[in-house]
Amino acid sequence: MNKKLLFLLALLFGGNVLYSQWQVQNYYPSYSNSNFISSSNTGWVCGTGVVRKTTNAGTTWVNQYCITTYSLNDIFFVNANTGWAVGGFGEIYYTANGGANWSAQTSGVPSGLYSVHFANSTTGLASGSGGKIVRTTNGGAVWSVVTFNTGAIVNLNMRNTSTVYATQDDKFIKSTNGGINWSVAATLTAGIPAVSFVDDNTGYAALGTGLVAKTTNAGVNWVNQVTGNSNYVFDIHFINASTGFLSYYNNEIYRTTNGGTNWSLVYTAVAPVTSFATMNTNQIVGTGSSGHVILSTNSGAAWQVLQQGYSNRVTDIQFINQQTGWAANSSDKLLYTTNNGANWSPSVSSGLVNAEQLYFLNSSTGFTAGISGSFMSGASIASVAKTTNGGINWVVTQFPDNGSAYKLQFVNATDGFVLIRTSSPVYKIYKTSNAGTGWNVVYTTSELMNDIYFTTQLNGWMVGESGKIYKTTNGGTNWSLQTTGVSDQLLAVFFSNNNFGWACGFNGRILATTNGGTNWSQQVSGTTKALTDIEFSSQLIGCAVGEDGQRLTTGNGGANWLSQFELSQSDLETVTFAASTQAFIGGAEGYIASNSSIVGVNDPSSQIPAVYSLGQNFPNPFNPATTISFSLPEKNYAKLEVFDVNGKLVSTIVAGDLEAGDHSYSFSASDLSSGIYFYKLAAGDFIQVKKMILVK
Repeated sequence: MNKKLLFLLALLFGGNVLYSQWQVQNYYPSYSNSNFISSSNTGWVCGTGVVRKTTNAGTTWVNQYCITTYSLNDIFFVNANTGWAVGGFGEIYYTANGGANWSAQTSGVPSGLYSVHFANSTTGLASGSGGKIVRTTNGGAVWSVVTFNTGAIVNLNMRNTSTVYATQDDKFIKSTNGGINWSVAATLTAGIPAVSFVDDNTGYAALGTGLVAKTTNAGVNWVNQVTGNSNYVFDIHFINASTGFLSYYNNEIYRTTNGGTNWSLVYTAVAPVTSFATMNTNQIVGTGSSGHVILSTNSGAAWQVLQQGYSNRVTDIQFINQQTGWAANSSDKLLYTTNNGANWSPSVSSGLVNAEQLYFLNSSTGFTAGISGSFMSGASIASVAKTTNGGINWVVTQFPDNGSAYKLQFVNATDGFVLIRTSSPVYKIYKTSNAGTGWNVVYTTSELMNDIYFTTQLNGWMVGESGKIYKTTNGGTNWSLQTTGVSDQLLAVFFSNNNFGWACGFNGRILATTNGGTNWSQQVSGTTKALTDIEFSSQLIGCAVGEDGQRLTTGNGGANWLSQFELSQSDLETVTFAASTQAFIGGAEGYIASNSSIVGVNDPSSQIPAVYSLGQNFPNPFNPATTISFSLPEKNYAKLEVFDVNGKLVSTIVAGDLEAGDHSYSFSASDLSSGIYFYKLAAGDFIQVKKMILVK
């Protein structure tokens, strides 16, 4: 799924209100780099679209957001308030309040930035692919571009405002005028993934071959040191001239106490440690994959785990009551909670290599679907695993198909269905009538099918390519095509009973039926993002989720949808209800969030506005998406349009009869150029125009 760059500037108070009801319960992006304020317990890590901050030496972390779907590769703070983060496609973000708010700065380069370092609050550098270096002397208000050779430039180290060290492929490079001009000081024996200097002259370089190179004359000469490990090195970090650390690809951490003459294995982590940072002489923190955080309080002689998350994408969530729920997160283990999601823990292995779907009949009996087999042989057998003791033990049933069992549902204690995508690809529906003891093929098709939903052992629907929805009334043996009037691929379908149903898919498409699919009508979602899942707790209260953190909620059966984005911008893949008003959503990087009071969020009947009004779009400036809200005191025909500065109509967001109430719609300007635009609401005799600014 292609990502679209989403620059949102500093979060305003109104934005916090939009997101206040949704609580993140599980989110562990892999960390790229970290930075701590010297002699302080305060530090930051950055990763995929997120910055996290700790004020207690890494024990607990608070999410901060630059609002990007790309990876943030490096982060640097000059003091407790002022810092920068850099990432993909030339992204630079700046904070002046310790990360509470981040704003985008214009780097002037379109390619990825991998390193950032500042000598003080005004003078700094960022660098990345294609030999690009950007330089600022005013805190990032303006960046100028310098190009040196063609390789990626990383490991920036500003010794002062004039002297700068960095690496480019296997070369150690230097600048003596603040990054304006560069020269190659030395060529080492291999690529250089990380560098650590203890003073202007003494430094260490980790080499891709597992060796360490040491210099005592500011990088003019280097001497290789043998560590005893030939794996790729993620990071090297020295706390003084004698004591330093290496983290390797195989999760091992090596330590030296004699300036690199000898290295020894001191710890093996559960996940790769990609970055070290010093809090003070004795306290060292390591961060890495799966939200992994480790701490040493004795200069690295011993380490303890402070945080370990579950970062695989969450593809399915189900609650059997409001406290007890399960989540499939694309691994052999499921996550489960017994306290309404306050804590999520891994189950024992299900026996599957990849569990993508799950369905529990009660606290004891449940199923999970995905693939099984051996990693060595490709692990590609479509399979279902069953437990009868709450996940303590699992029994795997393998289907005679290479592929994946990716949709699973039971309609009662004995009757269930699973949708399998084979490697051909062919799509098959298997059915069980004896609680999973035996499965039989009931339908095979070569058409792409993304989801199935059954309300009884006989009645079911299937959605897939070209806006197609099929219905069966005999348990999946025969299917009849229903008329939808759309051609967008549909990704999910859900029915609250035999009559009321919804389907969603590409381009923000939502379809609804009140007669079992005999007729389908389009609903205005207010987004063009691909919607991957939809579910209702009743005929009125529903939620849909999709790419780039898109989240939609309704309190009136979809007549109106409130369009919002998760701050993480993580792709969302699943939504479920634990109670009539509590929804759980899940997606990339182990993301799970919950809202316990979505009822009425967009229910026009819950509170009728007294007057017509058009709100200011949020965020503003924006790139490329923003939300526009307005209020109608009575049911009326309303048209919301966007015009450029020349008065040319560029988009009609909504045009139709709308109920009285508050309405919100998302507007995407991905195909428009930067500049000033105007949006106009016309409803009855009411007309109002407001300005918004697109910044790309």
